[in-house]
Amino acid sequence: MAKRYYEFKDKASSKFWEIDTKGKTVTVRFGKIGTDGQTTVKKFATPKEATAHARKVTAEKVKKGYKSRRASMGKRSKRAVTPPKPKEVVVYGNMEWWNTAEPPKSFADLPKAFNEAYELWRQNRETHADRIVSLLSPFIGAMFVPENVNGWEELIAVPAGGVPEFEAEATHLTGVDFSTRPFPRVKAEAIFRVPVTRNFGNGIDQDAWENEHDFFHTAVIFRWQVPRTERTEDLDFTFGSHSGCECIFDAKDKSITEGWHKTAARRKQ
Repeated sequence: MAKRYYEFKDKASSKFWEIDTKGKTVTVRFGKIGTDGQTTVKKFATPKEATAHARKVTAEKVKKGYKSRRASMGKRSKRAVTPPKPKEVVVYGNMEWWNTAEPPKSFADLPKAFNEAYELWRQNRETHADRIVSLLSPFIGAMFVPENVNGWEELIAVPAGGVPEFEAEATHLTGVDFSTRPFPRVKAEAIFRVPVTRNFGNGIDQDAWENEHDFFHTAVIFRWQVPRTERTEDLDFTFGSHSGCECIFDAKDKSITEGWHKTAARRKQ
């Protein structure tokens, strides 16, 4: 991963966080904006492990509200010319039975909907299935992060000054299992809209592209979006382990998205 710089600002603080991965080494610099901050260095057994760690901690920072910033070169810019909007494709992703990476200790750290959903699941999970999904669906979030896919720059367009991260247009739960708690194991799906480069043309052979480069499903990230408490502020609520993940990169012409939208519409009724 290239060096990335993030900032977090609210009424109480103004902080920066920077990460740089080179080979087996991950260097992080952080502190108050306007200072040099502190620097930490971690070394890993392989470059792959270093990159995986960098992606994980970066996702945690983004989830906490840190925004990516581009360094200014301090030169007077030329008059801006608005480039044409890139073509977008519909991306479908799902993840089977994923656990939370760092769950809280009890329902007391979560919205009341989780405890209510658990009680319904415990009473009769089949009878109350729709109600359980309805209670928990508002707390599911998903993001498509192209940087997790080798060769992503060939196909995915990012506006100047933008960040290669795309929030889901819609997410839905398709299964809930409270054998783990307070966060249950769940099955979830999401729809994203992702801008593409001219290299995409009229479409690609996804299987052939993935065989040559990398799998698109590594860009799909699911997470719980719930208010944080003092006890949960630093926990990672993204997915940990899962039973399988699928991603259809250009899904707009596939029957699977039509079925997905019909299912989503029924759930909203």
